[in-house]
Amino acid sequence: MEDLSQVNVLRVSTVKPAVPTESRRMFLSAFDLMWRGMKSVERLLFYKTSCNEFDVIVERLKSSLSSILVHFYPLAGRLAFGDENKRLEIDCNDEGILFFEASANLHFHDLEISEFEYRPVFRRLIPALRQYQEEELPLLSIQVTAFNGGSICIGTRLHHIVADGNSYWHFMKSWAECCRGAPISRYPEHKRDFFRLSNNIINPSNIAAEDSKCTFHESKQAQSKSCKTDGETQHLPSQMPDHKNESSETKLLDSNQIYKIDDVSRPLEKGNQPKDLIYKTFHCSKEMIQKQKAQAEKNGNQVFSSFVAVAAHFWRCIVKARQIPDEGPVGMLLLVDSRNRANPPLSPAYFGNCVQITFANATARELLSQTVSFACSLIKEAVNKCTEESLINMIKWEESNWQDKEREKPEKRPMRERCTVHVISSPRFPVYEVDYGWGRPVNVQAASMNEIGAMVLFPGRDGGGTMDISTCLPQSQMDVFHSLFVGSISSLQPDE
Repeated sequence: MEDLSQVNVLRVSTVKPAVPTESRRMFLSAFDLMWRGMKSVERLLFYKTSCNEFDVIVERLKSSLSSILVHFYPLAGRLAFGDENKRLEIDCNDEGILFFEASANLHFHDLEISEFEYRPVFRRLIPALRQYQEEELPLLSIQVTAFNGGSICIGTRLHHIVADGNSYWHFMKSWAECCRGAPISRYPEHKRDFFRLSNNIINPSNIAAEDSKCTFHESKQAQSKSCKTDGETQHLPSQMPDHKNESSETKLLDSNQIYKIDDVSRPLEKGNQPKDLIYKTFHCSKEMIQKQKAQAEKNGNQVFSSFVAVAAHFWRCIVKARQIPDEGPVGMLLLVDSRNRANPPLSPAYFGNCVQITFANATARELLSQTVSFACSLIKEAVNKCTEESLINMIKWEESNWQDKEREKPEKRPMRERCTVHVISSPRFPVYEVDYGWGRPVNVQAASMNEIGAMVLFPGRDGGGTMDISTCLPQSQMDVFHSLFVGSISSLQPDE
């Protein structure tokens, strides 16, 4: 087993907004509350940098992070319970983000040679937090790790209750823009009140109510800390304000602040999991995706997206590899961005959670005895079910049950009785646009996976519609899956 002590945390600091933001409580919508108690979103971004630059890089990252938090201020807050109804809210109190600095006794070149093949030590590139009470937990923590001979990894741990994938990558891209001195391409819109219920319908009057509030003190100091370029000079805030300096001093890490290594090294954090789990990533070239899409559309009258075609093929290969009995129920769980399904539609800049959960369902026999077009049609139908009406129904259900922690959500019930493929992330996220000033990441991946046979999707670094797909299976099943997923596509002819 790989030596997990290869990564050592050197310092921990707290980064707060560069100027005080408005102290207030922020409403958490039904879309936010549904993620309460769920595992954090953990992502790794690997960058090539020169050696002996680590201290400079860290200071640039911390300074720009402080500045961008003025606009993404909910990330610097903490969860709190409302005084009247004890509903969870975000206390926008500028408590800050935990920022870890670490070193790894690993050579970046070795990771490149292996094409960043997942290894258990990657779990140590994510901030390891001590056990917190819910209302004390940092909503975002960040770790920057230096490798031998140069290059770094930025690892993040995000509480899912505060943001979905779209909002997370919106923040990461904005932070990078700020760090390299570029104008912020899209400022966040904090309009969670849009999803308050009034007389059993969404209340459109709340759209402007929350956004109209001042998000930070309008002052010359605030303007000077905004992320804009000054000629050719990259943005680096000159000094942290007094309100932040007291708690942002770096310090040696107290051993009581982190989990034991055994607790942070598990690829899947559930009991009774197979011990021979393999985490593997497959690169889907544009040609492979085109072949799969053509095959899916060959015997039908429907047109399918590249995502649907690849997801359907993945689903069928997982069911085959896991040898699900013919009558065994199999499903695919999808998260559908619903910003444009609201009425009126929300801006892509909406910051928070706004996804609906939907299922494609079949038996193993139904899925495998028919062509891939059948699986595609099931997935397409599931996505098309996510409408304005289903959005409102989902909010109503969550709003009527948020106080009952033990009550099982409807979308969870079928998962206990079927082989369900969880689709995580999206090939549309701008993961390779997160450039802090030293180039695009050379690799981006999830730090862990909670479900056997899950489908983790990222765009390929080459662009052009390519995809990187990761999954986690026992060794014997992974061997079968690899043969099915890659081999069957490779055997297709371009005109098939």
